[in-house]
Amino acid sequence: MTFIIVFIRKRTVGLDGRKNGASAGTNGYNKRIEGIQIRLVAKGGAAPGSTSGAYKDRSKTTNVVYQAHMQTYCWLDEVMNGATGGVTGQYKRMEALKISLENKKYSGGIQYRAHLQTTGWQGWKSNGEMAGTTGQSRQMEAIQIKLTGKMAEKYDIYYRAHVQTYGWLGWTKNGAKAGTEGLSKRMEGIQIQLVEKGGAAPGSTSGSFKEKEKPQNIVYQAHMQTYCWLGEVMNGATGGVTGQYKRMEALKIKIQNPKYSGGVQYRAHLQTTGWQGWKSNGEMAGTTGQYRRMEAVQIKLTGKMAEKYDIYYRAHVQTYGWLGWTKKWSQGRNRRDEQTDGRYSDSACRKRKTGTIQRTDSFSDEIRIHIPSHSFLFQNCMRVCLFCVKFQNRFTYTFSKSAMTAYSTIA
Repeated sequence: MTFIIVFIRKRTVGLDGRKNGASAGTNGYNKRIEGIQIRLVAKGGAAPGSTSGAYKDRSKTTNVVYQAHMQTYCWLDEVMNGATGGVTGQYKRMEALKISLENKKYSGGIQYRAHLQTTGWQGWKSNGEMAGTTGQSRQMEAIQIKLTGKMAEKYDIYYRAHVQTYGWLGWTKNGAKAGTEGLSKRMEGIQIQLVEKGGAAPGSTSGSFKEKEKPQNIVYQAHMQTYCWLGEVMNGATGGVTGQYKRMEALKIKIQNPKYSGGVQYRAHLQTTGWQGWKSNGEMAGTTGQYRRMEAVQIKLTGKMAEKYDIYYRAHVQTYGWLGWTKKWSQGRNRRDEQTDGRYSDSACRKRKTGTIQRTDSFSDEIRIHIPSHSFLFQNCMRVCLFCVKFQNRFTYTFSKSAMTAYSTIA
């Protein structure tokens, strides 16, 4: 007796062989059979080809399901597992997207967010929620997708975008950006596919995301007397207020879109307290609410940025105006517009004896008041007659038999 094995092969989605009454084709995917191959083989003989993946049952397969909202067409039908969501070749913008997982084998879910025309990146959506907008005629330009929970441990999620001008970009995975940013290019289609963790990508992963090159800027913001925090300025523009006799009290500096690793560090020299510690990358140097002026600053780059760039800066200083440019740890000096030398009169104490007021050197922030011993002020210094000087600041005193000398940093 001769035994015959019947092999059947479905020719719709490239499924492999089945035999002897087993199912071939699909269930639950709404896919039509378009062709069939049948062979007789002697009992126990080899199959005509691979026998894996001969039947797909939606109810038993973990699927990634997605649905696109398109210009003109509104919500399209759901597609899954690498099929194209959206419309390509018709110049239609994708406006919104929903993504979900079906028949999960593990705990967890899927999250995604859209980059939109004019508004940028939205917040993360999950498990069938809508990313994007409807009724606003606003195009999606990029997408990020990632798995969560145990699903993220067992699978990679791959996806790619079809984009205006560029067509299909490369595949990317697990939260990376796909599409474009800053180029005003609409997304027109998307493909999403689950792959077992560490498995091969569905195709080329080259060039999955394109963006407009962002300029590198040095950005700084000054806190000024009267005005508080001013707006940020950058790249050599003036931070602060000149010509209005206002003190700078604090400063923030950062590098925007750095081309290399590293950053910027800086520190301020403050009235009465001297040099602060180093601050970095947008932290505040100086003080607010203490009416204390900045008098000097040091700025330096760090990391690879310091190898590739010099950072130049200069200070606009009371009395002197703009000082020269300097770089790397140099300092400018800032002081209020007080007298640098002059005459002192103690007439408020009803005496006409005089002393002299002078700076200790041309770059010092201290003054020295020398008062002869025969001065009424010397004889009555403990009665605070030094208010006659009109500087209203704190003095430290040294005494000798012939004179008293007072030192103070100008307020």
